[in-house]
Amino acid sequence: MGTTMATNSLLERKGERIALIITKGFKDLLFIGNQTRPRIFDFDIKIPPVLYEEVVEVDERVVPFDESCRMGEIGREEKTSFRKVIVEKEPNDNDVRETLRSIRSKGINSIAVAFLHSFV
Repeated sequence: MGTTMATNSLLERKGERIALIITKGFKDLLFIGNQTRPRIFDFDIKIPPVLYEEVVEVDERVVPFDESCRMGEIGREEKTSFRKVIVEKEPNDNDVRETLRSIRSKGINSIAVAFLHSFV
C-alpha cells in the first residue's frame, strides 16, 4: 500500500478492522493518551475515535535490566539484540492463540501489538 493511500485510510478512518493487543492493565492507555489539547481550559473536548475496534490484554511483562534493580530475583534474565531484560511474566501461548482465534471469528484480520518495553 502506498504512503498516500495508507495516510488517507488513517485520516478517513477507512480500512481494515483492527484489534489492539496490549499488556494486561493498560487497555485504556491509547484512549486516555497524554491529556494534551490545544485549548487547555476548554470544556468541550473532542477526542478523536481510536483506530482499533477491540482491545485484548495479554498477561505478560518484560522489564529492562538494571544492576540496581532487584527485579532479577523474581524473573529470568534474557539478552535481546539491544540489552538485557527480565522476563517477569511470560504470556500463556494457549491463551494468546485462543484470543487471536476469537478476534478472527469476529472478522478482524489485523492487529496492532503494544507491549510494555517491547522496544528493547
